[in-house]
Parts: sequence; structure tokens; C-alpha cells
Amino acid sequence: PAGEVNDAEAKLKHLLSIAGFASGAFQQQIRFRHEFRPSPNLSSTTPDVFFDPDPDDPDEMGVCIYLDGMSDHIHGNAKTAAKDAEIRSWLRAKGYHVFEITRVDLDDGNAMRRYFKKLGRLLVGKDFLKTLDENAALNAVLDSLSNAEPTTARTQAKGVQAEPQLNAPQQQQKLTKEYEEILHLVSGNVRKLVTRLAAEGIAAPEPGYPLDDEDGITVAESEMAWPDQLVAYFRKGDESSSELFKSRSWTVITENDLDADVAEIKRALSK
Repeated sequence: PAGEVNDAEAKLKHLLSIAGFASGAFQQQIRFRHEFRPSPNLSSTTPDVFFDPDPDDPDEMGVCIYLDGMSDHIHGNAKTAAKDAEIRSWLRAKGYHVFEITRVDLDDGNAMRRYFKKLGRLLVGKDFLKTLDENAALNAVLDSLSNAEPTTARTQAKGVQAEPQLNAPQQQQKLTKEYEEILHLVSGNVRKLVTRLAAEGIAAPEPGYPLDDEDGITVAESEMAWPDQLVAYFRKGDESSSELFKSRSWTVITENDLDADVAEIKRALSK
């Protein structure tokens, strides 16, 4: 319903504002030049929020944020989802940073905190992470969201997969500062994978590692990577980016189950 979508946009706008990201443009259309369209029938996309690229960096394309699952009419049916996936994969390949925030994420303070830290790292730099941690107004709102209803109960009620919960040994595992920063920048099953990698003593990867072309323009981005070993990890459904990495002689690992992912990463890094 339109009201649900409008409420979600208003909520996101409020959260972005108190987090210090008030410069985003809502519902700003991005038109594709004919020769660069993802496919002949796709001429534009309208992110829910768009942040302009750094004017001093000609390789930056900007940041697109999409609210997903607000209604069947907007983002919820299979045909629309397939079209969205095609456009967003194309955007990532062209150097845009794409965030997809679900209605469940929007009501989860911990999930939104991770999104904001990743967004801050992109728009401002690593130093902004401390600013977010010290933002009392933002943390009060995010804490109230997280405490309002447990994520597991809320997502099960709505039929959406919950954010993976770490078991006791994983929670007790003391992470290095490097791995702690990575956990702030990833979400979903990747958080569980990162925790396992830390427990296994595997060298910390670089999250959101970009692949640049000969002109220094970012053409693809991995979920995380070990650039010295040319090993990159991708979520399911990001074939266009992973294929570009493969074409540059990278070893590509695509999301499977947790144990298989850990084993594949260890094998790739040991070569």
C-alpha cells in the first residue's frame, strides 16, 4: 500500500538525517544512455535515495539506496524483483554503490547501524565510524528499534529470514579490531561467515573490495576479498560482478553454506 511505502521512506529519511546523511536526494531518477542500457527495455531507475558522487573523484558514480519489500506493487512481485536485480547488478558493474534495505531491516536497529557504518565509510571515510558510535541521538533511536521486538520473532512473523544469530562460542570469540570493523560493514549470513573466519585465524579480508578497469574506473565490487591472493567472495545473485573478477584471473567464491564457504576460502588462500 502507498501509505506503507510513504511511512517507510519517511522513517528512512528521519534516520538518515539524525545519522548525518541529510544530503541524499529522494526519488531522483537515473536515466541510462541508450548505448549503455542494461537491456533495451530498461531506460532508467529511481532509487529511494541517491547520494551524489565525490565531485573531486571522476571515478565515483554515487550511492543508490532502495527500500525493498514495501508492497507487491512496488518491489514485492517476482517480475519486478527480477527487473530490480538486473538494474542493480548493472549499476554495481558501472561503479555505483547499491544498498538494499528491507522493511525488516528498517525496523532493526542493529541492521540499520551496520548500513550507516558502511554508508559513512563510503561517503565520509573510516573516521566517521567513531562519529556514528558517539551519536547519542541516533543510537537511542536504533536501540529503541532493536529493543521493541526481537528480530527473530519479527521476521518469523512476516515470513522473512532472520539475521543469523551467533552461537555462544562465536559470541565469546574475541575478534581483532580489524575483524570488528568488518562486522560493522557486512550483514546477513556474511556476518556469520566473518566470525568463523576470525575464529579459524584466517587473514582478515577487505570488505566491499572494488575492481577497477584500465582507466581506474570501478566496474565491479565483491562482498569481500583478499587482493594479495586474488581471492574474492560474492553473495548469490551477483554473477555479473563475479564474472568480471574471474576475467581478471581472480579466484571467485560464491555464497554456499557456511562450512563450504569456509573450506573454499581456506583452500583458495593456501594456493
